[in-house]
Amino acid sequence: MKPAQHLLKILPRLRAVRAYSSGTSRPLLHSDLEEASRTHGCQQVIWLYGPDEQVTEAGAMNLFALWKDKEGQLELITPPLDSGLILPGVTRRSLLELARKWDICKVSERTFTMSDIVDAIKEKRMLQLFFTGTAVVMSPIGEIVYRPKDGNVVRLPIPTMTAEPKIMQRLFNAIVDIQYGRVEVPGWTVEC
Repeated sequence: MKPAQHLLKILPRLRAVRAYSSGTSRPLLHSDLEEASRTHGCQQVIWLYGPDEQVTEAGAMNLFALWKDKEGQLELITPPLDSGLILPGVTRRSLLELARKWDICKVSERTFTMSDIVDAIKEKRMLQLFFTGTAVVMSPIGEIVYRPKDGNVVRLPIPTMTAEPKIMQRLFNAIVDIQYGRVEVPGWTVEC
């Protein structure tokens, strides 16, 4: 099996976040996606928070990046839960557990910004960017359409499906094998 083959284009949004530190979340508004689609041909949005444009979630899903950090170390990163801006998805948690168990790269839950993503793409350190969620499992991102503070639209392609190592694909295969009962992982499935 493979994750969705259609690479999504995404539009970062600063005006609102989806989850709040109170533990509540706002619904994904049709107008958010309509604007992203109508204006730039995007299928999804990334929610940004604060003046430094912290990355939070993507649509109604969690977001992961696989990149080489500034020291050249391979890192799988996702925003942390401690801000209260990220909903604690079960797929998110499962992928973090698998990646840590495999010990094939540094696995981080820490704050990162849109500027960090832009720099990683421009410096060819960004390898994969993808959404995770219960319904979609994983969905690859192929391009970010970003409007920085200067107002100029920048299109940033991401080599999600071609970059090596194929950690996104390995994570996808593992989680789907567990979901379909092809692989037993103690404590992950419950007989009904």
